[in-house]
Amino acid sequence: MEFDSRREAQARETALHRQLRDWNAVQPITVPGAAAGKTEWYRGAYAILSAAVTTDVAEGRRAHSPAMEWWRTQLLAERDALYEWIVTMTGDGVCVLPPRERQQRLADALDAYRIMDVPLGDALPPGLNL
Repeated sequence: MEFDSRREAQARETALHRQLRDWNAVQPITVPGAAAGKTEWYRGAYAILSAAVTTDVAEGRRAHSPAMEWWRTQLLAERDALYEWIVTMTGDGVCVLPPRERQQRLADALDAYRIMDVPLGDALPPGLNL
């Protein structure tokens, strides 16, 4: 869903969390333990979420459904900044994150580009080893 502000989106998210308490599920074992959102997993809530989308659209919000094309567009728009971000993440002393976390973020970001079939080509520094 597209909201006019972060505050509005967070308020909607909080309202949905409250509404879905009875459908709360354990975080899947395939999700790393360090991932945020341990309490934000639900099972059997599709009908409620689908109705929430219908309500939001009726109230004038834009739904990006399916979201894959929206994500691909976002990645294409950010592709030009990818080279510099990678150089920052792989440089010594420039990034405050520990090396292991930097490596994981890089791998996750590049996986997103691959999954969304966004060509990387010259967006990657030469000799990048992950």
